[in-house]
Amino acid sequence: MTLLDAARRRAFARWLDDMRAKKVELVPGLEHPGDPRQPDKHHKH
Repeated sequence: MTLLDAARRRAFARWLDDMRAKKVELVPGLEHPGDPRQPDKHHKH
C-alpha cells in the first residue's frame, strides 16, 4: 500500500462519516444500545 492509497482511504472514511452525520437522524428511544453517546451504553439482549 502506498501513502497515496492510505490518504485516499482516510479521505473516503472522513467523507463517509460526514455524509452519515448529515443524513442519519436518530429516533429517540431507538438508538443502538451500544452507542457510547447513550447513558446506558452496555449492550444487552
